[in-house]
Amino acid sequence: SLKITGNPPTLPSLSVFIKKALTLNGAFSILPENPNDLLFNKAKLHQAEIPAANGITNARALARIYARLMSDINEDGQIEQRLISEKTLLQAIKSATPVNEPDLVLFG
Repeated sequence: SLKITGNPPTLPSLSVFIKKALTLNGAFSILPENPNDLLFNKAKLHQAEIPAANGITNARALARIYARLMSDINEDGQIEQRLISEKTLLQAIKSATPVNEPDLVLFG
């Protein structure tokens, strides 16, 4: 089982992380002058296949994916099996960052 020990590291403010996430680390502007110019609203981007970057979905479908990572789910009376084993899940959520050290991927 997952166990958290020690004090958490000091991290930058959440706004720094949010700005990096929303702009793909500065690759895109947060607020273009014309909202229609926002890259992620363009059909060409929706049609592109950009692994791990442009999944187009809704909240319900995304929640189902996350739920199936954790356990079996009941979808309209039909049992859908979990996507990964308990062992794989525990390995996936195990931090590789040393205790009391900021995550350099997110905050480096």
